[in-house]
Amino acid sequence: MNKAKKIIRHLGLYKLWFFLFERKYQLDWIDLKNTKIELEEYCHNVKASCIHDYTMNTNELKASIIVPAYNAESYIKCCLNSLISQETVYSYEIIVVNDGSTDCTLELLSHVKSDKLRIIDKPNGGISSARNAGVMNALGEYLIFCDADDCMDVGAVQHLIEKAEQTDADIVEGSFRYISENGRVGRVVKHKGIKRKIVNSFGVPWGKCMRKSLFQGICFPEGYWFEDSIIHQIILPRANKIEWIEDVVYYYRTNSNGATSSSAGNPKSIDSLWISISLLEDRRKLGLNDTVDYYLYMLNMLRLGFHRTELLPEKIRRDFYYEYAAFLNSNFETRKFGLRDLDFTNMQGLITNVSYSKYCEYFSRT
Repeated sequence: MNKAKKIIRHLGLYKLWFFLFERKYQLDWIDLKNTKIELEEYCHNVKASCIHDYTMNTNELKASIIVPAYNAESYIKCCLNSLISQETVYSYEIIVVNDGSTDCTLELLSHVKSDKLRIIDKPNGGISSARNAGVMNALGEYLIFCDADDCMDVGAVQHLIEKAEQTDADIVEGSFRYISENGRVGRVVKHKGIKRKIVNSFGVPWGKCMRKSLFQGICFPEGYWFEDSIIHQIILPRANKIEWIEDVVYYYRTNSNGATSSSAGNPKSIDSLWISISLLEDRRKLGLNDTVDYYLYMLNMLRLGFHRTELLPEKIRRDFYYEYAAFLNSNFETRKFGLRDLDFTNMQGLITNVSYSKYCEYFSRT
């Protein structure tokens, strides 16, 4: 092999040499063991799995609305008012999980009078821990997630469950509308291509109803940021049928103190890599196939990872890129994916032809 490489290089056939050898061995020139050590020291990989064996409750109700709440005193009353006042023929419960709040959240919850409300008070464990507590205690056939600083349209439960019942869908997803911190109504986000059913689902727990059985043996991975990744990578692929409706069912509050806003420059933004590695391992344990759509999703995570880590030290950003490239190259046969979309083709090039400078150049302008 070494002799063949020397002959090709000697003859000046650099393009042939690159195609045959460099793409395959380029990452061998990088000390990946050291880059991983540096990333681990900067942001510890908790190595949490989403696979968890637990006994799921029977379906005594049609739906369970799960609300994780941590220091949500500013918005929890507005959120609960929207949930209690749902106009629907379907039976449902509201499970609020107080995740060790240090403000008046629990006190405010104690004053809410509704036979639909169940309160779980637990020590602080993070949003995944709170959601898991809700799932494991849910009595509904369908799960609906609502964050404590958001709210739902009065017809949300009716529209989502009705569509699920009519179509026998495991997941039904609606449109959502932005609202500001002071409640000012913003634009509506709808699914593109909904008339033709060529639709990409929003990779978040909220704004949809999901059959509880999809979570059998599954939990939100605890300790990571970007725990919502489980929806796109695990839950959606387990569904036999997904439907979409145009109705606005959810009001998403743009919160300047939220996790998305506070992630810039935080070491935990490296979790974008750690959780991708963990969920890929879980997918394979669960027998989920590595489809083209999943590969495209993982390529797009490279872009998100670039922007999430943009304010981190240069060396850490470089290590992140090398590790992500190595991760995709070692787990996907990248050359077999003939991608027609130019953007995805360019991103694939950043994986097969490793160049940190080109990585920064491309994603800084796209």
